[in-house]
Amino acid sequence: GVKRTRQSPARCAAAAATMSSAESALLPVKVHDGTSSSSAAAAAASSSPRQIAAEERRDRSDSLLSLGDDAPPPPHHHREGEGEGMGEDEDEDEEPGKMRVSELKAELDLRGVDYSGCFDKESLAAKLLQARATGKANPDIIDDFNKMRLDETIAGEETSISDEDIQQMVGGDGTLPGGLPPDMLKKLMSNPELTSLLQSPKMQEAMRLMMTGGQSALEKAMQEDH
Repeated sequence: GVKRTRQSPARCAAAAATMSSAESALLPVKVHDGTSSSSAAAAAASSSPRQIAAEERRDRSDSLLSLGDDAPPPPHHHREGEGEGMGEDEDEDEEPGKMRVSELKAELDLRGVDYSGCFDKESLAAKLLQARATGKANPDIIDDFNKMRLDETIAGEETSISDEDIQQMVGGDGTLPGGLPPDMLKKLMSNPELTSLLQSPKMQEAMRLMMTGGQSALEKAMQEDH
């Protein structure tokens, strides 16, 4: 079989954040050239309802910004039978308000988002919610992802992100850097078509635009291409 190697926590975090940004870019099908666009459309079409719901939750992020730690959860939280097995909804995994301050800062650092003006947990959570909603991130994580894939190719190895690796990255809100639930990261990482798409120059160009300027910058660039 193919030899597998475990990745460092930093690379695992970069992979998680890259996959999260890819999810944000793929759901509205942002890639612009014919081949990549059809591939993105196919990937988006095969997205689970949970991915679609995740995008809708991002759209509602403004309403979460005012929630404190003691605020009641949205009505769809913790429905009976959820949280075990393959529940369709993972809403309880989407709130940065449940993360520790150190975890909030760690993801903001990973994204390259300045939080020097944030002096309490609530403002840090609001900053992270905004970054997740707009797709803002440090584009260097794409370089880390590319290096990980290149190292695998040279060594003839495949990425192995074990359950132990993943659990070490899970924050207090139950998600990985970038906001993805652990099972979603494993599903995305095991999809060879998606990982191949993520390495296409056009897709990475779109992701870098989104990371640096948000969805609005990506949409503007697409309009200018027409």
